[in-house]
Amino acid sequence: MENALLQVSKKLIKSGYKILLYVVWGSDREASKRLYDKLNDPLNVTYDPSLYSEEELIEKLSVCSLSINFKLHANILSLAGNVPCIALGYRFKVFDLFQSLGLENLVVSTDSDTLALDIMEGA
Repeated sequence: MENALLQVSKKLIKSGYKILLYVVWGSDREASKRLYDKLNDPLNVTYDPSLYSEEELIEKLSVCSLSINFKLHANILSLAGNVPCIALGYRFKVFDLFQSLGLENLVVSTDSDTLALDIMEGA
């Protein structure tokens, strides 16, 4: 999954997007920092290891045009802030929530053999 996110991030940067890597759980810092380091593009990628309240994170996300999220809570906060999102479906709860909201087209299964392509198609 990390390599797929690396590919997608590089394609989005080439298309003119800026990337914000943020965490919603302290344990996510290591993986997020590793992705930041692999991208090696401080002009276009910001890594923010801080943990924010829901309100603060929604405010930070409000300037984003898209959010790609692994954590269910990050997807919910994106939707609450009216930020379109791609949910990386890793457990039934992600698929179930998005199905119940009529947004199943926004979920990409992390088991996909074509994960990077699937994310780009959703973006």
